[in-house]
Amino acid sequence: MENNKRRANDLWIKILITISIFCQLIVTVWSICIPEELEVYDYLSQYGISKKLTSIFFEIITSYFDSMPIITFVFFYIIVCNNIRNIIKFIGESRSEKGTIMFERFIASFSAIKTVVDEIDKEVGFLVFAIIAFSSSFTCVSFYIMIDSEIWKTQTFSIFGILFNSFGLLIAMTVSASMVEENSLEVLRSSTAVLNAKNRNLSITQYLSYIDAQNGITLTVWRIVPIRRSFIFGMIGVLFTYTTMIYSLSPISSKP
Repeated sequence: MENNKRRANDLWIKILITISIFCQLIVTVWSICIPEELEVYDYLSQYGISKKLTSIFFEIITSYFDSMPIITFVFFYIIVCNNIRNIIKFIGESRSEKGTIMFERFIASFSAIKTVVDEIDKEVGFLVFAIIAFSSSFTCVSFYIMIDSEIWKTQTFSIFGILFNSFGLLIAMTVSASMVEENSLEVLRSSTAVLNAKNRNLSITQYLSYIDAQNGITLTVWRIVPIRRSFIFGMIGVLFTYTTMIYSLSPISSKP
């Protein structure tokens, strides 16, 4: 039963990876078929370099060095969050209601995984902040362009594809991080019920560790704000609000 749940969790990650890479591939092929005329193409054509070959090379390099590193990190972060959730669930299920020793082991294990997650959060916190800032900015600009597609007629499909991919990955990354705290609090609630029911006597050190664990395991955006559901809905609201506000203040919106 547990193996089936883990396979289901791994399956949605594989599906997300497939959709994301396929979407990026479609955008790259579309950009190659309908290239944008850039001044660098005319400059290189003076040296006998074909504009078509230049555009193909440019689109492939742009896709590889611009999008793929971001996509790779997002999937790495999602997989890490998924593994943390599996470990938390395993710790909660391994806790036995019989005997104080198993409960003490649960407290020690939970505190240990919380320490490890804090270290991981410190290491990747800035990258998470950078990815969210970049994806949010690109999403805002893309929404702006999609509202008035006359800005870049030939690139509308490409922008929509990248927007779908970028916004989808942003939501998937933040949802995965928020589920870590939700799972940890769920495990803690069940353990608290056992502790109260059995009226266990813990040492001061064990009690302090248990009190510290009550805060749950939380991932943050560069130690600035914890990633929770409220953060996700707030982020989406800010993106739509600022996009609409900027467009309404733009001289483009006042054109007849």
